[in-house]
Amino acid sequence: HLRNFLPGIEPEALELLLQGLANKQIAAALNLSEHTVKDHVAAILERLGARNRVEAIARLRGVRLELPY
Repeated sequence: HLRNFLPGIEPEALELLLQGLANKQIAAALNLSEHTVKDHVAAILERLGARNRVEAIARLRGVRLELPY
């Protein structure tokens, strides 16, 4: 379960990220600064081993991305 994997507010931030919300919207929903949300999103991506939001969502949904880099 994500609550065991992510500390503090990060599970809530991840849920909002998965809904497609931007950092500014996540910040408003969680009553945090946008800068704080950016830090949390970066930490979430690092824990998931994802380079960006799309990859994070794909990993959590079990989708394998074949993107050229």
